[in-house]
Amino acid sequence: ADPMITRVNPERPYKKDGRTVLMYAGMGGSAECIKHLLNHGTNEYAKAKLRDALNAKKESALAFAARNGHTEACKLLLEAGISIDHEIEEDYWTSLHRAAANGHESTVRELLHQVQERDTAKHDKLINHKNPTGITPLIAAANSNHAVIVGLLLEKGADPARTLETGANALYEAAKLGQVASLR
Repeated sequence: ADPMITRVNPERPYKKDGRTVLMYAGMGGSAECIKHLLNHGTNEYAKAKLRDALNAKKESALAFAARNGHTEACKLLLEAGISIDHEIEEDYWTSLHRAAANGHESTVRELLHQVQERDTAKHDKLINHKNPTGITPLIAAANSNHAVIVGLLLEKGADPARTLETGANALYEAAKLGQVASLR
């Protein structure tokens, strides 16, 4: 019998919100599953379409993997050429925001490393990118009291003077929330 993957279209979204099978693999963090999906078939257009698909909220497989701290999955997706352009071209909660806010240090390191390797300008945009309310990855990490990630982001070029719509920056947000470790 033919394998299941040859009988269904892996590009087809599973739910109305547009999640693809690769997004679910990113969410679950199975590196083996991601490799298999990315290597399936011979049509490069179809592979790119699956790799770069966005759901209704403009989330990619990378966003799901980063949110859940699946470092190896993020690495595989980035090495396969997944685009982060949509994340840095709009006010958006990026993969880096998600990893930083959830305390996934190794994922933050991998995202920064992989993006820096490919494009310094994208790295600089990603590390200081603001979501619609002005939250940067640094502010997200400080709000969640992930002091090690705060230090890492500062070391890699995050601008601590970036502000929210309210005018507060990462220092003010950490102090307001009593996040002493992030103040150090």
